[in-house]
Amino acid sequence: MQRAHKIRLVPNKTQLSMLFKTAGTARYAYNQALRWNIEQYEAFKQGTAEKPDIYSIARKWTAEKPDWAKETCACAQTQAILNLKKALNAFWNKKTEFPSFKKKGNKQSFYVQNSKGAVKGNKVRLPNIGWVKMREEPRHTGKIMAFSVSQTAGQWHVSIQTEIPDVPKTIQESTVGIDVGVSKIAVASDGTVCENPHKLKKQQQYLRRIQRKLARQVKSSNRRKKTKQRIAKTHLNISNARHDVIHKFTSTMAKNHGLAVIETLDIREMFEQGKTWMNRQLQDTAMREVHRQLDYKMGAVIRAPRYFPSSKRCSACGHVKPEFPCSIRIYKCEKCRAVFDRDLNAAFNLSKMPWVTGLKCVEPQ
Repeated sequence: MQRAHKIRLVPNKTQLSMLFKTAGTARYAYNQALRWNIEQYEAFKQGTAEKPDIYSIARKWTAEKPDWAKETCACAQTQAILNLKKALNAFWNKKTEFPSFKKKGNKQSFYVQNSKGAVKGNKVRLPNIGWVKMREEPRHTGKIMAFSVSQTAGQWHVSIQTEIPDVPKTIQESTVGIDVGVSKIAVASDGTVCENPHKLKKQQQYLRRIQRKLARQVKSSNRRKKTKQRIAKTHLNISNARHDVIHKFTSTMAKNHGLAVIETLDIREMFEQGKTWMNRQLQDTAMREVHRQLDYKMGAVIRAPRYFPSSKRCSACGHVKPEFPCSIRIYKCEKCRAVFDRDLNAAFNLSKMPWVTGLKCVEPQ
């Protein structure tokens, strides 16, 4: 079993310069490989060249890369080209769009293989960079598989992937239904609530002001770069606050329950069909992230059918409302007169689905 621990780096000025140079070289290698792939494919369609192969492109990069690219580790450049292969395969399998060229910005990253790096206490050794101090020691002990170094909003992090003994999950017999929403990030049928910190809503006025300031500044100026970094740090703080409450909620669910029943949601469709004000509220939540964390933390996860009426259905008597607008937050049943919180009622319905038996999912007849 492999686990990763993402730790913030504290580089000195020389190391910081080399981190930027290594990430920039990896980005250049990716873009050059994509450019060669496009050119070779156009020649292949005309019958003047063979079909492009990412490994031949990687060998071409090794032979023709500029001298300044040799100042950084080669494994980061090779991995960037192999990442292009994955992106092209996803495109040919009709999973994503055609890969685009990477541009210089706030988010940069590169890969270091396990044989080129090492960890000692709260320091990590990166090729051509040296021993870089980390904010803490890795929490996992075992064979290190790889290092992923990334930068967001001026902060550098290293994600250390470690092979650890497979620890079986403790399977509890209890089942919990979890409903994700907008006003609250998630509500469980046992009454646990993951409150939404609404950091994006609280920072909206500040972001509008600083983005207007950015629009007035001269492009490529130093002050504009500082303003862009302030915006990036603000969004990073918003994301960190949201992920903090989600991790605490999902960890609590994993400790107390063995089976989680969740909805089947199409987030992209919700954005396309929603109105402008609704899309902003969807951006201030993390429905997909809740489901992602439950998938790897819980003993078992079952997804309800896509159109299962968890919100419209009364958890007491089973009566289903024909219409139930999102603006109404209290569920009042006309048949049995029961009154529930909207999200809690949906969580009850998910936990009481008739085809959920124990830890197995029996499809409805």
